[in-house]
Amino acid sequence: MFLLEITNVLLSLIFCVLVSIVYFYILFLIFIAKKVSLKPDLKLIYCRFVAEIFFHFVVVLNKLYSIVGLVSTTMFVKNLIFYLIWLSLVMGTIKTTIVFFITIDRVFAFFSPIFYHKHRNKISMYLVLFFISLFVFFDQFMLFGYCGNVIDVPVNCENFQCTVNQCYLQYWMVHEQVVFFVISSLSTILFVRLFVCNFLVFNQSSKLISKATQIALLDCIIIIIFNFLPVLVLAYFPSINLKTGITAIPRTGGSLFESIIIFRIIARQKSVAPTFVSPV
Repeated sequence: MFLLEITNVLLSLIFCVLVSIVYFYILFLIFIAKKVSLKPDLKLIYCRFVAEIFFHFVVVLNKLYSIVGLVSTTMFVKNLIFYLIWLSLVMGTIKTTIVFFITIDRVFAFFSPIFYHKHRNKISMYLVLFFISLFVFFDQFMLFGYCGNVIDVPVNCENFQCTVNQCYLQYWMVHEQVVFFVISSLSTILFVRLFVCNFLVFNQSSKLISKATQIALLDCIIIIIFNFLPVLVLAYFPSINLKTGITAIPRTGGSLFESIIIFRIIARQKSVAPTFVSPV
């Protein structure tokens, strides 16, 4: 059991470090090295990269603390795990909300391209940040208000389940499943429509799919395989994650896989400019 735990923690730690490095390198190429062109229509995508970096940095801190606990439980600091988990919850909410808005953005861009291009620039990023703040505030209300969690966890606690009470744990699992289901459903609708346009209607111009849409569709695949399924496993078999934390490997591994593909999408430059720029 100890070998399984340490393997899980180390793999998750390595995956998270690599994810942060990849996204940081992408932002470096765009904003500092200027080797990748800055695209205004990818502002939400760039915000998502920043959220990914901070989220996985917090997860790295969690994993380092877990390693400390595996070495010696006497090195645990009371309530420190709560603050680490709390930070990861906040950053996770921000990250997931941004992904949700990206999906909504792509759906509108494809199904209502004229309306989208007329009104998209009128939506300020401050409005998006406001809605993200609302999601974070609601999550904090559920944690401390409705569920009444207090900052008083056992000294030997080192995972999410023993950090929060059963009320918030159930809310979190339902919330994750609902959000992932909505994002996956919208992305599936978008994928089906793109498939019809590209392969059944034989519309040559529709074959030029924007980078934002490619990333949104990639999010759908990653969420279903590496995020939604582990949450279901945790919901129906909570003892598995409680003892080994094994669901962390597919989630962090999926994030690494996604970051590498996104890097290839963002860094790819066309040698010849296309005559048609897809709105999606």
